[in-house]
Formats: sequence, C-alpha cells, structure tokens
Amino acid sequence: MPHSFLRTQFVLPFFVLALFTGCKDDDPVPPTPSFLQLSTVDASCTEAWLRVKLDAAAQPRVVVLKRDTVTFFNQTIISTDTMIVDEGLLPHRVYQYQALRLSNGGVVEKTPSLPLTTMDTTSHNFTWEVDTLGDASSMLSDIAIVNDTLAYAVGEMYLRDSTGQVDQTAYNVAKWNGSHWQLLRIQFLDFCTGLTTYSYPARSVFAFGEHDIWISAGSQIARFNGAIQAAPICIPVSVTKLWGDNPNSLYAVGSNGSIAHFSGTNWQQLQTGMSLDVRDIWGASNQSGQMEILALASTYTAETQENRVLKIVGNSAAPVSAIGLAMDMASIWFVPGRKYYAVGAGIHRKRTLSDSAWIVYPYGVVTSFGSWGVRGTGANNVFVAGSF
Repeated sequence: MPHSFLRTQFVLPFFVLALFTGCKDDDPVPPTPSFLQLSTVDASCTEAWLRVKLDAAAQPRVVVLKRDTVTFFNQTIISTDTMIVDEGLLPHRVYQYQALRLSNGGVVEKTPSLPLTTMDTTSHNFTWEVDTLGDASSMLSDIAIVNDTLAYAVGEMYLRDSTGQVDQTAYNVAKWNGSHWQLLRIQFLDFCTGLTTYSYPARSVFAFGEHDIWISAGSQIARFNGAIQAAPICIPVSVTKLWGDNPNSLYAVGSNGSIAHFSGTNWQQLQTGMSLDVRDIWGASNQSGQMEILALASTYTAETQENRVLKIVGNSAAPVSAIGLAMDMASIWFVPGRKYYAVGAGIHRKRTLSDSAWIVYPYGVVTSFGSWGVRGTGANNVFVAGSF
C-alpha cells in the first residue's frame, strides 16, 4: 500500500501536466496583408480628389472605386500612388467612398468607407474698394501681394503738379502698406551701356518676401528691398512676366519666344525654337515635390494667330498639348495634378497636364469678355481678371 500510494502521487500529476503541455489550440490565422489604401485629399463644390495607394506586390491590380452605391472607376492601376478625380458632384453634400480590389470579378480586398463633404457655393457677395493711382494716361501692368498689409503694383503713374499740369516724370511703383498707397520711382538705365537713369514704365513685379522685390522695365530688372533699390541689370529678355521658386531660381519671359533663367549668379537664355510672344509663366510643386513650371505663348495679329504651352525644366523648354486653346491667350495658373487654367479669349481648364485637350467654359457660365490674368491660392479659390 505505501508503495502503491507513492506511485499515485507522482504519476497523476505528470499525466495532468501532459494534458496541458502536450495539447494546444490551433495556430492563429495570420492577418491578410493589406495591399490597398484609400484616402480623401480635397474637394471642391463639384469635384472630389482621392488617392489610391497600391502595394507593388499586389496582384491583380484591378481597382474599383464606389461613391455611395455608384461605381465611377474600374481600371487596372499600374502606379503605386494614383490621384483620381470624381466629377459632377453636388455642392455641400456628404459622399461615402470605398475602394475594392478585384480578382476574376470577385472582391479580394476592400477599404473602409470614407466620408467626404463637397464645398458649398459662395454667395459672391464681395465688397470692393476702388483706389485710383495717378492721373491722365496712368496704367498698371502687374501686382505682387506679399501679405495682407504689403503689396506692390507696377506700371506708369502720372500726377499733377501744383499748377494742375501733369508731371511727365512717371512713378512706376505703388507700394501698399495696409492703409494707403505710396508712389515710388525705381530707376532704370537709358541704355544697357549708358549711365543716365529714368523711371521708365515698369512691366512686371515678383516678390520673394517683404525685403526682396524684383521689378522689370523693358529688358532690365531692378531689385528692391522695400527702401533702397539695387543698380538695374540688363537681361536677354524684354520682360512680360517674372516668376521664381526662390531668389536663386528666377525666370523672365517676354516677346519673340524669349525665356531666360537666373541661377543666382547669371542669366541664361533658353532656346524655345519659336517667335511667339511669351505672355505668362507660373510654377508650383507637384505631388512628388518637384517643381512644375509652365509658360504660355500667344501671338494674335493679322499675320500670325498661334499659341503654345511650354513646360520648363531647368534651362530647357518643350511644348505640351495646347489643343482646345483659343489663339489669343494671355495667362496661365495651376495646381499640379489638380487644376490647370489658361485664359484669354475664353477661360480654359484641364484636370491634369496629361489630358489631351483643354476644355473651354461656355459663355454665360463665366464671362464673354477677354480675360487677361488668372491667379489663385488653391484649386478652390481662383480669380480671373479681364476687360470691362
């Protein structure tokens, strides 16, 4: 008995231990890898911008996008990062978006549903204040807005003297300090090889900050720090417009196909292979962080009616599609990959630069008058200015 009792004491615990250690639950099922991501980027009153990210290892790559219960996109996506625009939406409305990845017509992966609210329309109940600068044949050509209390307008402004006669020495810069305008005379050379200076009419202005303003007159540029100007320099362009990413990368465009680039030390002329007048230039950073720069050229005379859009990379300029644009064009502005606007004889738009044709807004939707400039602060805040 003692012997048998001892065996029971030792064997039974070993058997129970074996039950706990020798048997275990099935291994947990590893989570299915996620190859598909959907995010909302932005919305206007009638458009939504969505980003689809697809892992490089994802196969197959057929992606469907749904807005509520409606399928508006069904394609094979090659890129790992794709921007997709949904158009024709209603203002001030909440939509639900979802992405699905298909294989043989069946869903193998889907993203959570994401809400997106389109913007409401504005009242257009703007209040305008009109300031008159100069007298007689005064005119303005360009403006640079630095902030809410600092802006520079350039052109030629004439004032009357104490006898009521028009002073023939023009002011060519007007500085706004938030409450009133101060008229200035920036000096330019009579000739590039000359010594005498005069306040010739200024054509373009571009500001990198409150202490770094670039002003052009003819083929000369003067730099202004808000109080003192630097000596004017001559460049290989009769300037129409200036645009730059920073003070060490500035572009000047002008007549007869001329474009020049300032690298921080010198100006270099770009070969465009054309004689059209380059009317405007604009640039902005795209999704990849690279600078996208476009110039708009147009000559509209009895002899020549032609336009061109140029993409500038470094010191080279190459044409991109201008299909759909009117012959008489004046200005270009864009948000890369989102909206491209070109104005002149009509207001034209593109969704992406790779779209083959520009689409013109019908008369009555915008204006039947000529448009001379387009600028904005974002894809949802754009202004066009023109005749009358």
